[in-house]
Amino acid sequence: MSYMPWSDEFSVNIREIDEQHKRLVVMINTLHEALVAGKGKEAQGKIIAEMVDYAAVHFGTEEKYMRQYTFPGHAKHKAEHDSFSGKAADLKARV
Repeated sequence: MSYMPWSDEFSVNIREIDEQHKRLVVMINTLHEALVAGKGKEAQGKIIAEMVDYAAVHFGTEEKYMRQYTFPGHAKHKAEHDSFSGKAADLKARV
């Protein structure tokens, strides 16, 4: 059983973004499985690095759509992306 199964409730009804979200959910589950299995820091670090790199790609995609459709919460959402990216980079460096 997955730690975090995909749910259609997560869907934003934009295929490209939903597919990216699904990929991120798979990565979260892979990391959880590595932690539960007691895999070493090297394995965990590899998964975290992949997640951090992919999150940057995903955030770029979301921000492209927000600009394209003049999303009113764009600035606030981008700030959340920036905050998360900073925390993720810190975690990647620590692992």
